[in-house]
Amino acid sequence: MTKADVSLRGVFTPIVTPFDEHGQVDHRKLEFNLEKWNQTGLSGYIVLGSNGENVYLNEREKVNVLTTARRAIPSEKLMIAGTACESTINTIALTEDGKPLQSIEVDVVAVSEEIPPPPPGAYVIGYAYDLGLAGATFNPPITLTLHYDPELIPEGVVEADLFIAYYDVATGQWVSLPSTVDTENNTITAEVSHLTIFAILTPPVVVEVVPFNMWLVFGPILGVLAVAGLAFYFLIRRGLITRRRTTMARYNRRT
Repeated sequence: MTKADVSLRGVFTPIVTPFDEHGQVDHRKLEFNLEKWNQTGLSGYIVLGSNGENVYLNEREKVNVLTTARRAIPSEKLMIAGTACESTINTIALTEDGKPLQSIEVDVVAVSEEIPPPPPGAYVIGYAYDLGLAGATFNPPITLTLHYDPELIPEGVVEADLFIAYYDVATGQWVSLPSTVDTENNTITAEVSHLTIFAILTPPVVVEVVPFNMWLVFGPILGVLAVAGLAFYFLIRRGLITRRRTTMARYNRRT
């Protein structure tokens, strides 16, 4: 697995950083925990994430934690290193060789339990992917690839019009990203500069409202009623004429 082709498939768990009774990082316990977790189906780990005591460790301690973790994690499992610091310079210093990732391919990651509602008329295709590694930014941007199921595309939506969007927590809105749709492989790619909640969205679906024409509905009914009324009228009229003729015939016989 290379830095240019990183696959975040499966489940990745953030891990805690254990300390001993003197407040120092307990590397033995860290290795013990990882050996246990390695026996599970986890695809990888997030080391020094938001719950990994990142902000309370100095640079040397962080490097040592990453070194211990990488040594205890088998090569088939991915380690995501939390290198975010309070300054850009320190963040770059904690990223190996200062070389950022070039791409991230996502199939199924951790699905957010509550997907923020899309814009009016738009739809979320499949799941929302919460890649919330706090503080992680990319300069230059990296390429994010999301897979989608074409069967989930609503009627009236052109597949090529799908796009990746990220959820801006500050504004409470989805922000669309320039995206490239591969309709043969059912993937969408976009360049991202930070990690947050991403999803595949559709443009707002315009529902064509057909004007209601009451004559199309009530016209035939009125026509039937009119014909029935005329028929009834003629039947009644015919009956009256027959009665009159019978009455006159009786009267003539009497006279």
